[in-house]
Amino acid sequence: MTVPGRTALYVSLLTASGAAAALVLFPPVWRAVLLEESFFGVPYVLLTAGILISVILLSGLLIHSQWKHYRTFLDEKTEQALQMQLEPPSDKDEEHLRKLYELQEKTIRQTQRLRQITTEKAAEREKSLHEVVLQERTRLARELHDSVSQQLFAASMLTAAINETETDNRAREQFQLVEKMINQSQLEMRALLLHLRPAALKGKSLKEGMEELLGELQQKVPVNVESRLEEVELDKGVEDHLFRILQEAVSNSLRHAEAEEMKVVLLSRDGKVILQVSDNGRGFIVEEEAHGSYGMTTMKERAEEVGGTFKIVSVPGEGTRVEVQIPV
Repeated sequence: MTVPGRTALYVSLLTASGAAAALVLFPPVWRAVLLEESFFGVPYVLLTAGILISVILLSGLLIHSQWKHYRTFLDEKTEQALQMQLEPPSDKDEEHLRKLYELQEKTIRQTQRLRQITTEKAAEREKSLHEVVLQERTRLARELHDSVSQQLFAASMLTAAINETETDNRAREQFQLVEKMINQSQLEMRALLLHLRPAALKGKSLKEGMEELLGELQQKVPVNVESRLEEVELDKGVEDHLFRILQEAVSNSLRHAEAEEMKVVLLSRDGKVILQVSDNGRGFIVEEEAHGSYGMTTMKERAEEVGGTFKIVSVPGEGTRVEVQIPV
Protein backbone atom coordinates (compact mmCIF):
# COMPACT_ATOMS: atom_id res chain seq x y z
CA MET A 1 0.00 0.00 0.00
CA THR A 2 1.36 3.44 -0.94
CA VAL A 3 1.60 6.58 1.22
CA PRO A 4 -1.71 8.28 0.00
CA GLY A 5 -3.65 5.13 0.71
CA ARG A 6 -2.22 4.82 4.18
CA THR A 7 -2.90 8.57 4.88
CA ALA A 8 -6.56 8.32 3.82
CA LEU A 9 -7.03 5.28 5.99
CA TYR A 10 -5.44 6.98 8.99
CA VAL A 11 -7.61 10.16 8.55
CA SER A 12 -10.83 8.18 8.34
CA LEU A 13 -9.94 6.14 11.38
CA LEU A 14 -9.02 9.25 13.40
CA THR A 15 -12.25 11.04 12.43
CA ALA A 16 -14.40 8.08 13.35
CA SER A 17 -12.51 7.61 16.62
CA GLY A 18 -12.86 11.30 17.58
CA ALA A 19 -16.60 11.31 16.89
CA ALA A 20 -17.10 8.17 18.91
CA ALA A 21 -15.05 9.57 21.81
CA ALA A 22 -17.07 12.86 21.85
CA LEU A 23 -20.33 10.96 21.99
CA VAL A 24 -19.07 8.80 24.81
CA LEU A 25 -17.51 11.59 26.91
CA PHE A 26 -20.15 14.31 26.38
CA PRO A 27 -23.32 12.54 25.33
CA PRO A 28 -25.85 15.26 26.44
CA VAL A 29 -23.97 18.16 24.88
CA TRP A 30 -23.29 16.48 21.54
CA ARG A 31 -26.73 15.02 21.37
CA ALA A 32 -28.22 18.51 21.70
CA VAL A 33 -25.81 19.96 19.15
CA LEU A 34 -26.32 17.16 16.66
CA LEU A 35 -30.09 17.11 16.99
CA GLU A 36 -30.97 20.80 17.47
CA GLU A 37 -28.29 22.73 15.51
CA SER A 38 -28.09 22.85 11.72
CA PHE A 39 -25.86 24.22 8.97
CA PHE A 40 -27.63 25.88 6.07
CA GLY A 41 -30.70 23.99 7.03
CA VAL A 42 -28.90 20.61 7.25
CA PRO A 43 -28.83 19.11 10.77
CA TYR A 44 -25.39 18.49 12.16
CA VAL A 45 -26.18 14.86 12.68
CA LEU A 46 -26.75 14.33 8.96
CA LEU A 47 -23.80 16.52 8.07
CA THR A 48 -21.47 14.60 10.41
CA ALA A 49 -22.69 11.25 9.13
CA GLY A 50 -22.18 12.38 5.54
CA ILE A 51 -18.67 13.57 6.26
CA LEU A 52 -17.77 10.27 7.91
CA ILE A 53 -19.27 8.23 5.11
CA SER A 54 -17.49 10.35 2.48
CA VAL A 55 -14.11 9.96 4.24
CA ILE A 56 -14.58 6.21 4.52
CA LEU A 57 -15.64 5.87 0.85
CA LEU A 58 -12.76 8.01 -0.30
CA SER A 59 -10.30 5.95 1.76
CA GLY A 60 -11.73 2.74 0.31
CA LEU A 61 -11.43 4.04 -3.25
CA LEU A 62 -7.81 5.05 -2.67
CA ILE A 63 -6.98 1.70 -1.10
CA HIS A 64 -8.65 -0.19 -3.96
CA SER A 65 -6.85 1.89 -6.57
CA GLN A 66 -3.46 1.35 -4.96
CA TRP A 67 -4.03 -2.38 -4.52
CA LYS A 68 -5.11 -2.73 -8.17
CA HIS A 69 -2.00 -0.86 -9.27
CA TYR A 70 0.17 -3.15 -7.12
CA ARG A 71 -1.43 -6.30 -8.57
CA THR A 72 -0.89 -5.01 -12.09
CA PHE A 73 2.76 -4.35 -11.29
CA LEU A 74 3.20 -7.90 -9.94
CA ASP A 75 1.52 -9.45 -13.00
CA GLU A 76 3.78 -7.51 -15.38
CA LYS A 77 6.94 -8.58 -13.53
CA THR A 78 5.80 -12.20 -13.46
CA GLU A 79 5.05 -12.16 -17.19
CA GLN A 80 8.44 -10.63 -17.93
CA ALA A 81 10.18 -13.32 -15.90
CA LEU A 82 8.30 -16.07 -17.74
CA GLN A 83 9.11 -14.53 -21.10
CA MET A 84 12.79 -14.38 -20.22
CA GLN A 85 12.73 -18.08 -19.31
CA LEU A 86 10.86 -19.16 -22.44
CA GLU A 87 12.73 -16.85 -24.78
CA PRO A 88 14.88 -18.91 -27.21
CA PRO A 89 18.62 -18.36 -27.07
CA SER A 90 20.10 -15.86 -29.41
CA ASP A 91 22.51 -16.66 -32.23
CA LYS A 92 25.39 -15.58 -30.04
CA ASP A 93 24.35 -17.99 -27.27
CA GLU A 94 23.96 -20.86 -29.75
CA GLU A 95 27.44 -20.22 -31.14
CA HIS A 96 28.89 -20.21 -27.63
CA LEU A 97 27.16 -23.51 -26.78
CA ARG A 98 28.32 -25.08 -30.05
CA LYS A 99 31.94 -24.17 -29.31
CA LEU A 100 31.68 -25.60 -25.81
CA TYR A 101 30.23 -28.85 -27.22
CA GLU A 102 32.99 -29.13 -29.84
CA LEU A 103 35.63 -28.53 -27.16
CA GLN A 104 34.12 -31.24 -25.00
CA GLU A 105 34.01 -33.71 -27.89
CA LYS A 106 37.63 -32.92 -28.78
CA THR A 107 38.73 -33.48 -25.18
CA ILE A 108 36.94 -36.86 -25.06
CA ARG A 109 38.54 -37.97 -28.34
CA GLN A 110 41.99 -36.94 -27.15
CA THR A 111 41.53 -38.83 -23.87
CA GLN A 112 40.42 -41.97 -25.69
CA ARG A 113 43.35 -41.72 -28.09
CA LEU A 114 45.84 -41.34 -25.23
CA ARG A 115 44.39 -44.40 -23.51
CA GLN A 116 44.61 -46.39 -26.73
CA ILE A 117 48.23 -45.35 -27.27
CA THR A 118 49.11 -46.27 -23.69
CA THR A 119 47.47 -49.69 -24.07
CA GLU A 120 49.26 -50.34 -27.37
CA LYS A 121 52.62 -49.35 -25.90
CA ALA A 122 52.07 -51.63 -22.89
CA ALA A 123 51.15 -54.53 -25.19
CA GLU A 124 54.24 -53.92 -27.36
CA ARG A 125 56.50 -53.78 -24.29
CA GLU A 126 55.00 -57.00 -22.95
CA LYS A 127 55.39 -58.73 -26.31
CA SER A 128 59.00 -57.55 -26.66
CA LEU A 129 59.81 -58.63 -23.12
CA HIS A 130 58.23 -62.04 -23.73
CA GLU A 131 60.33 -62.53 -26.87
CA VAL A 132 63.50 -61.49 -25.04
CA VAL A 133 62.74 -63.93 -22.22
CA LEU A 134 62.20 -66.79 -24.67
CA GLN A 135 65.44 -66.00 -26.47
CA GLU A 136 67.34 -65.83 -23.19
CA ARG A 137 65.87 -69.12 -21.98
CA THR A 138 66.89 -70.80 -25.22
CA ARG A 139 70.40 -69.36 -24.99
CA LEU A 140 70.84 -70.49 -21.38
CA ALA A 141 69.57 -73.97 -22.17
CA ARG A 142 71.99 -74.31 -25.08
CA GLU A 143 74.98 -73.04 -23.11
CA LEU A 144 74.21 -75.21 -20.08
CA HIS A 145 73.86 -78.25 -22.31
CA ASP A 146 77.07 -77.56 -24.19
CA SER A 147 79.21 -76.72 -21.13
CA VAL A 148 78.01 -77.68 -17.67
CA SER A 149 76.06 -80.75 -18.74
CA GLN A 150 78.99 -82.11 -20.74
CA GLN A 151 81.41 -81.48 -17.87
CA LEU A 152 79.14 -83.27 -15.43
CA PHE A 153 78.96 -86.22 -17.80
CA ALA A 154 82.75 -86.32 -18.10
CA ALA A 155 83.13 -86.12 -14.30
CA SER A 156 80.65 -88.97 -13.90
CA MET A 157 82.56 -91.19 -16.34
CA LEU A 158 85.86 -90.37 -14.59
CA THR A 159 84.58 -91.22 -11.11
CA ALA A 160 83.07 -94.45 -12.42
CA ALA A 161 86.45 -95.47 -13.87
CA ILE A 162 88.24 -94.61 -10.62
CA ASN A 163 85.76 -96.69 -8.63
CA GLU A 164 86.55 -99.73 -10.80
CA THR A 165 90.33 -99.45 -10.31
CA GLU A 166 90.56 -98.13 -6.71
CA THR A 167 91.61 -100.79 -4.19
CA ASP A 168 91.34 -98.70 -1.03
CA ASN A 169 87.87 -99.18 0.43
CA ARG A 170 87.76 -95.76 2.12
CA ALA A 171 88.77 -93.96 -1.07
CA ARG A 172 86.29 -96.03 -3.04
CA GLU A 173 83.45 -95.00 -0.72
CA GLN A 174 84.38 -91.37 -1.11
CA PHE A 175 84.49 -91.64 -4.89
CA GLN A 176 81.13 -93.40 -4.87
CA LEU A 177 79.71 -90.52 -2.87
CA VAL A 178 81.15 -88.07 -5.39
CA GLU A 179 79.71 -90.12 -8.24
CA LYS A 180 76.29 -90.06 -6.60
CA MET A 181 76.47 -86.30 -6.19
CA ILE A 182 77.47 -85.86 -9.83
CA ASN A 183 74.63 -88.10 -11.00
CA GLN A 184 72.17 -86.07 -8.94
CA SER A 185 73.58 -82.87 -10.43
CA GLN A 186 73.15 -84.34 -13.90
CA LEU A 187 69.55 -85.20 -13.09
CA GLU A 188 68.86 -81.67 -11.87
CA MET A 189 70.61 -80.24 -14.92
CA ARG A 190 68.41 -82.28 -17.25
CA ALA A 191 65.31 -81.18 -15.36
CA LEU A 192 66.47 -77.56 -15.61
CA LEU A 193 67.06 -77.91 -19.34
CA LEU A 194 63.54 -79.28 -19.77
CA HIS A 195 62.21 -76.40 -17.69
CA LEU A 196 64.05 -73.84 -19.82
CA ARG A 197 62.51 -75.24 -22.95
CA PRO A 198 60.32 -72.57 -24.65
CA ALA A 199 56.64 -72.83 -23.81
CA ALA A 200 55.45 -72.15 -27.35
CA LEU A 201 53.84 -75.24 -28.84
CA LYS A 202 54.76 -74.08 -32.37
CA GLY A 203 51.61 -75.22 -34.13
CA LYS A 204 51.22 -78.42 -32.10
CA SER A 205 48.19 -79.20 -29.99
CA LEU A 206 48.55 -79.39 -26.22
CA LYS A 207 48.44 -83.17 -26.34
CA GLU A 208 51.17 -83.36 -29.01
CA GLY A 209 53.40 -80.95 -27.13
CA MET A 210 53.00 -82.89 -23.88
CA GLU A 211 53.73 -86.20 -25.60
CA GLU A 212 56.92 -84.75 -27.08
CA LEU A 213 58.02 -83.36 -23.71
CA LEU A 214 57.36 -86.62 -21.86
CA GLY A 215 59.05 -88.66 -24.59
CA GLU A 216 62.17 -86.48 -24.27
CA LEU A 217 61.98 -86.87 -20.50
CA GLN A 218 61.97 -90.68 -20.70
CA GLN A 219 65.01 -90.65 -23.00
CA LYS A 220 67.14 -88.43 -20.76
CA VAL A 221 66.01 -89.22 -17.22
CA PRO A 222 65.82 -92.64 -15.51
CA VAL A 223 62.18 -92.25 -14.49
CA ASN A 224 59.26 -94.40 -15.58
CA VAL A 225 56.63 -92.05 -17.04
CA GLU A 226 53.03 -93.14 -17.54
CA SER A 227 50.67 -90.81 -19.39
CA ARG A 228 47.01 -90.64 -20.26
CA LEU A 229 46.42 -87.72 -22.58
CA GLU A 230 43.24 -86.67 -24.41
CA GLU A 231 42.67 -84.05 -27.06
CA VAL A 232 41.17 -80.92 -25.51
CA GLU A 233 39.95 -77.65 -27.03
CA LEU A 234 41.37 -74.56 -25.38
CA ASP A 235 42.59 -71.13 -26.39
CA LYS A 236 46.22 -70.84 -27.39
CA GLY A 237 47.13 -68.81 -24.32
CA VAL A 238 45.51 -71.34 -21.97
CA GLU A 239 47.35 -74.21 -23.65
CA ASP A 240 50.68 -72.42 -23.21
CA HIS A 241 49.97 -71.90 -19.50
CA LEU A 242 49.07 -75.56 -18.99
CA PHE A 243 52.22 -76.63 -20.84
CA ARG A 244 54.33 -74.39 -18.59
CA ILE A 245 52.62 -75.81 -15.49
CA LEU A 246 53.50 -79.32 -16.68
CA GLN A 247 57.12 -78.29 -17.21
CA GLU A 248 57.30 -76.78 -13.71
CA ALA A 249 55.70 -79.81 -12.08
CA VAL A 250 58.00 -82.27 -13.88
CA SER A 251 61.06 -80.17 -13.08
CA ASN A 252 60.17 -79.97 -9.38
CA SER A 253 59.56 -83.72 -9.25
CA LEU A 254 62.91 -84.56 -10.85
CA ARG A 255 64.93 -82.12 -8.77
CA HIS A 256 63.41 -82.62 -5.35
CA ALA A 257 61.20 -85.72 -5.17
CA GLU A 258 63.77 -88.43 -6.10
CA ALA A 259 60.85 -90.26 -7.71
CA GLU A 260 61.08 -93.45 -9.74
CA GLU A 261 57.64 -93.24 -11.29
CA MET A 262 55.60 -90.36 -12.65
CA LYS A 263 52.07 -90.19 -14.03
CA VAL A 264 50.59 -87.41 -16.18
CA VAL A 265 46.86 -87.16 -16.96
CA LEU A 266 45.12 -84.68 -19.28
CA LEU A 267 41.37 -85.03 -19.83
CA SER A 268 38.13 -83.09 -20.21
CA ARG A 269 35.22 -83.79 -17.86
CA ASP A 270 32.07 -81.86 -16.90
CA GLY A 271 33.05 -78.68 -18.72
CA LYS A 272 36.57 -78.61 -17.26
CA VAL A 273 40.03 -79.52 -18.52
CA ILE A 274 41.97 -81.37 -15.81
CA LEU A 275 45.75 -81.75 -15.65
CA GLN A 276 47.27 -84.06 -13.02
CA VAL A 277 50.96 -84.72 -12.41
CA SER A 278 51.80 -87.24 -9.68
CA ASP A 279 54.93 -89.09 -8.54
CA ASN A 280 55.98 -91.64 -5.91
CA GLY A 281 58.78 -89.49 -4.51
CA ARG A 282 59.62 -88.58 -0.95
CA GLY A 283 56.82 -85.97 -0.60
CA PHE A 284 56.73 -83.07 1.81
CA ILE A 285 54.47 -81.12 4.17
CA VAL A 286 52.53 -78.69 1.98
CA GLU A 287 51.92 -76.11 4.73
CA GLU A 288 55.65 -75.75 5.34
CA GLU A 289 56.61 -75.40 1.67
CA ALA A 290 53.63 -73.41 0.32
CA HIS A 291 55.02 -69.95 1.10
CA GLY A 292 58.67 -70.62 0.32
CA SER A 293 58.44 -72.56 -2.94
CA TYR A 294 58.86 -70.43 -6.04
CA GLY A 295 57.71 -73.28 -8.29
CA MET A 296 54.43 -73.82 -6.44
CA THR A 297 53.72 -70.10 -6.44
CA THR A 298 54.38 -69.87 -10.17
CA MET A 299 52.09 -72.80 -11.00
CA LYS A 300 49.31 -71.37 -8.84
CA GLU A 301 49.60 -67.93 -10.47
CA ARG A 302 49.54 -69.43 -13.97
CA ALA A 303 46.40 -71.45 -13.19
CA GLU A 304 44.60 -68.44 -11.74
CA GLU A 305 45.57 -66.21 -14.69
CA VAL A 306 43.45 -68.40 -17.01
CA GLY A 307 40.55 -68.66 -14.55
CA GLY A 308 41.48 -72.07 -13.18
CA THR A 309 42.22 -73.62 -9.80
CA PHE A 310 45.43 -75.13 -8.46
CA LYS A 311 45.68 -77.84 -5.82
CA ILE A 312 48.65 -79.80 -4.51
CA VAL A 313 48.52 -82.86 -2.24
CA SER A 314 51.67 -84.38 -0.78
CA VAL A 315 52.38 -86.98 1.91
CA PRO A 316 55.93 -87.44 3.24
CA GLY A 317 57.31 -90.76 2.04
CA GLU A 318 54.43 -91.45 -0.38
CA GLY A 319 54.61 -88.84 -3.13
CA THR A 320 53.01 -85.69 -4.50
CA ARG A 321 50.09 -84.88 -6.79
CA VAL A 322 49.53 -81.58 -8.58
CA GLU A 323 46.08 -80.88 -10.07
CA VAL A 324 44.91 -77.98 -12.22
CA GLN A 325 41.32 -77.51 -13.38
CA ILE A 326 40.46 -75.01 -16.14
CA PRO A 327 36.81 -74.23 -17.06
CA VAL A 328 36.19 -74.68 -20.78
